[in-house]
Amino acid sequence: MKLLPWVMPALMLWAMLAGCAESPTVRQLQEIRSGAPPAGSPKTPSGFRLPATFVGNLPCADCAGIRYQLNLWPDGLFFLRTTYLEKPVAAGETDRFDEIGLWSFSADRRKLSLRGSRGARESFTVVRPDLLRKLDQKGRPIASELNYDLTRQKTVEPLEPRLLLRGLYSYYADAGRLKECFTGRTFPVATEQDNVALEVTYLKLQQEPGQWLLANLEARVVRRPKMEGAGEQPVIVVERFIKILPGETCETSMSTTELEQAY
Repeated sequence: MKLLPWVMPALMLWAMLAGCAESPTVRQLQEIRSGAPPAGSPKTPSGFRLPATFVGNLPCADCAGIRYQLNLWPDGLFFLRTTYLEKPVAAGETDRFDEIGLWSFSADRRKLSLRGSRGARESFTVVRPDLLRKLDQKGRPIASELNYDLTRQKTVEPLEPRLLLRGLYSYYADAGRLKECFTGRTFPVATEQDNVALEVTYLKLQQEPGQWLLANLEARVVRRPKMEGAGEQPVIVVERFIKILPGETCETSMSTTELEQAY
């Protein structure tokens, strides 16, 4: 059977496009280096400008108060630090807890909800664009004369969460990146501190270039200038490499609570 003159070039073009579309390593590398916010970033109430830092001292049952610092980023990520004020701390324990996660607003844009990687499920009513008021665990107003308000600061205050992270790690074209399990976001990994141990172990265990392998880390999330374009992006700094789990995925690995108990 003789092919029409245009058929063979069309088939070759289709094969080339299909190969590019199914090359996750190239696509994901372009995504992480672009630094662009994910498509469909959540919408905010009118006048609610981001990024923003909200701070407040909220009631505590057994301490002087719980200081909240909440940093909200335009792409739907949040950083949260809660510090238990004047609370006795035993050796090896801490009075400060960091978390990263995803934020969203209700359909009427009156309620802000947080879903954190350490299990936090908190919500706030938007009193004004510069004032959030904490709600109870069922998302209802708290009947109390105590202060449950977080106020917006004039500038975005620095916050570098330190926490256990679990995610799919890949090293390709001299760039490491981590697809964090809870948020599903892919972060560049800085070439400093215990990153060498992570890279060396990964290169021993990978079966093909750019393969994604599940890794457990103690890390810090920092804001750094983008490799391309203006602005900043979150970057993972590995403070302690724990291990890589070949064959595991985010869905089949242990929960965050189990991870904390194991290390």
